[in-house]
Amino acid sequence: MFSSITRSIRNRRKAHSREVVTVEVVLPTKATIELQIERGCSTAALWEDLSARMQLPERDFFGLKYRKRGQRVGIWLNLDEKVEAQIGPPHLIETPDKKSHVGRSMKRWQEPEGKKMWTLQFSLKYYVGNDITDDWCPAAKELLFFQLKEDLSLGTLKVPEATAVTLAGLMLHAVEGPYTIEHDNSRYIENAHVFPMTTESSINEIQRQHKRCMGMITQQNAVDEFIFIAQHQEFYGVAHYFAHDDNDRMVQIGVSPRGIHIFENTDLLTVYEWSELKSVSNHGVRFSLCLLGEEEDCAAFKLSNVVACKTLWQTAVEHHTMFFKNSEEAEKAMYKLHGGSTILDAVQLTKERSRELMMKGSSAFDITLPTPQRNGSSVSVTGTMYDKGVSERQAKPRTYAVALDDSPDQGDGIMFHKGDLLTVAQTSGRVVHIVVGDTEVKIPSDFMLLLNRPPTQIVEVSEDFESSELTVKAGEIVVIDRQVSPDEVLVITQGGQGTLPVALLQSTVA
Repeated sequence: MFSSITRSIRNRRKAHSREVVTVEVVLPTKATIELQIERGCSTAALWEDLSARMQLPERDFFGLKYRKRGQRVGIWLNLDEKVEAQIGPPHLIETPDKKSHVGRSMKRWQEPEGKKMWTLQFSLKYYVGNDITDDWCPAAKELLFFQLKEDLSLGTLKVPEATAVTLAGLMLHAVEGPYTIEHDNSRYIENAHVFPMTTESSINEIQRQHKRCMGMITQQNAVDEFIFIAQHQEFYGVAHYFAHDDNDRMVQIGVSPRGIHIFENTDLLTVYEWSELKSVSNHGVRFSLCLLGEEEDCAAFKLSNVVACKTLWQTAVEHHTMFFKNSEEAEKAMYKLHGGSTILDAVQLTKERSRELMMKGSSAFDITLPTPQRNGSSVSVTGTMYDKGVSERQAKPRTYAVALDDSPDQGDGIMFHKGDLLTVAQTSGRVVHIVVGDTEVKIPSDFMLLLNRPPTQIVEVSEDFESSELTVKAGEIVVIDRQVSPDEVLVITQGGQGTLPVALLQSTVA
């Protein structure tokens, strides 16, 4: 009798583990990907299914995150465990034609019918510098851009007010497009939720910054510049956890590629670099650090609950593995940390996956992210920003650049002169690929004034000029956008745009 009951329970558990569950993966763009997996599926198998669907070469820099009810901190899924063991049972989405409530006559082991679902977030896990992200494919750059946009909006990426305004203007230029008469109403800035709190003054500044981008840079250039500026902020990629130190002082513990940061409000108190740490540990709600050459903990902190403490410890483990554990000495030093790829592995695998796509007759530039639905209509953000198509070079609209100075002479003579109009093949971070004859040459963007349409007239300024909206130096190259009065013209410079007296325009360059 007992054996038959045991067999029945075992069979029911097997059927339970084979039950199909829908996994909804939310991308930083707010678009979603749906996968069908068995309920007893491992997280590693789920990750492989998602990787096969997305084909993203840079996927090792991302991860899957879930949030438990009542928890403020998102938790990264561990690939070594099963999905349900970490997240818990899937939630039920009722189907319209079936009742999901349990009636009195229903047996207690029977579950209500409907669509069972887990919801996960596909998020950037390792915030690397522009030396790595400059080589990412457009789809990965878009995910990075929207992740940073969300970080800025939530306040996790803390920046000075002036920098926040600059980032907001670039973000709006990238997402909303160039400034038009429709943007005279500032409501669109409030709806964009650019950062946690905005005032009337900051909204006006953001609106002016958005307007300055008009005619100066393309949407793709705005994305690259947004990412570059964000990557050079002190709080870039710092995951924050609230805690109390041994003196019962409220602090924030930040985990980053550099190490473990301790903040009080926005003031950095100290940084424990990965190369200095012997071990990190968690016991209940206590998180502690021990330095190399020491036997006792150098610092200890108390977190609000066990889950937050374990999540902090796991984040520290994975970041140490990614950014420091690349030698035997490092592995021995941090003996309590384990597993995973290093930064070198991730970069190498990215290159190999890109080559594999090319071998199959495809390209990383052909990867298309799912389209988020907004106001009932489909908006292709990737296509708008990066203009991807079957052939990236053919699909991308012509971008123009004006040389602000002569090119350096590298032995083959000067390739272009100050004021020359050049054709841009592509931009990558702060590097511009220009076409000179049949050759594609990389030039720092500081040498160029980028435009998204052919300039009407390129001129040189005869003397210094400064106003509330524009500052130019004698000899500087500017592009005339249009004449606004008999004595003034609207010009575009590398620093912005504004009106300039016609009398200061010394000579026509092109």
